[in-house]
Amino acid sequence: MDEPDGSDSSGFISSSHTTDLYSARDVSVDEGVQSWATLSPTSLAEFHSIMSDDFFSFEDSSSLNSFHSDNEDFEKQVNMKIKVLIMNHAEPVDDVFPFWIERNFRRRRYRRNDLNLPITIPQREQPLSSYLKDPPITNVGRYQATLCGEALALRRESFEYAFCSPALRCIQTCDAVLRALGIRDTVPIKIEPGLMEYLANPMFRDGLPRFMEREELLAADYNIDGTYQPCLTLVRLRNYLHENMFSHYSRKSATMSNILRFVEKKGGGRILLVGYSTTLDACTRELLRERESQERQELNELIPTNPFQEMIEITRRVKYCSTILLQGINGDWKLHRGPLHCVTHLDNAYFNYRVLTGRYSNNP
Repeated sequence: MDEPDGSDSSGFISSSHTTDLYSARDVSVDEGVQSWATLSPTSLAEFHSIMSDDFFSFEDSSSLNSFHSDNEDFEKQVNMKIKVLIMNHAEPVDDVFPFWIERNFRRRRYRRNDLNLPITIPQREQPLSSYLKDPPITNVGRYQATLCGEALALRRESFEYAFCSPALRCIQTCDAVLRALGIRDTVPIKIEPGLMEYLANPMFRDGLPRFMEREELLAADYNIDGTYQPCLTLVRLRNYLHENMFSHYSRKSATMSNILRFVEKKGGGRILLVGYSTTLDACTRELLRERESQERQELNELIPTNPFQEMIEITRRVKYCSTILLQGINGDWKLHRGPLHCVTHLDNAYFNYRVLTGRYSNNP
């Protein structure tokens, strides 16, 4: 099938091309898988050393490295300041309660049995199958995101743009941050399917989740931007269901460059971007690719790394609501720790009173 005007071979569309987020038209996608050398990352040690930096204000530095995208002219077009706070989502229900669907739905009606579960959840079609793949965040997760928003408010920070994955946990995290900042009504959330997590997950073996429609999200009191045309539609995202790690990073990198191009055309500004643990790495790796020293590149040639294992390790170390700050001046990009401290707390496992009677059970 021929591709529509405005799309490239990877299935991404320009910000000026109008298409429906849930369009039924499907287009074959050339994933444009790049070699690991092209996507050569900063090392894990360097990644964490960068996160230890404590900067948030813009720097006027000629030493910052330029952004390299498939569009060679893009780096010449960016002539203003852009800041992107990239955040991992908050604690999702299924991470804490793996069997919550079986235990908290009775006759298709939701009832909670733990105070960390939300009192109510958004109404959606086919709730059991939808929530199985697309769960909400916990009450602790909402509090994590709210703490981040309140900390940003104390620093008098704000955003002109908010982007996030179509996953409910990302939307709820983004919404909680914006509410705590007091800008929920003025900064609508732009849903970007290209930010979706690694799709080779066995959970998606039989297809993508049924994400909430905009009307369902609006009914649940989320401020969603209905005018935003995503870089990658949900229909085209299906072409990535069998992606490998290289195409996953390529997809995230292309999505990030399209988001930056969108904001650049609006005159620049401050962006909140909510995704997953790998988002902090995948959306910045290509931007910072040439920051690696020649010595590091030579070391990569001598001691090849296992890229998939490195991605898993990064996923393990990036916790809920972890953030990094990406700042760009005149097309040059640098990574900082960001303005927020971590949200650190202990586990608090389920308590069964029978432990005091000698009839202890792990089940509620």
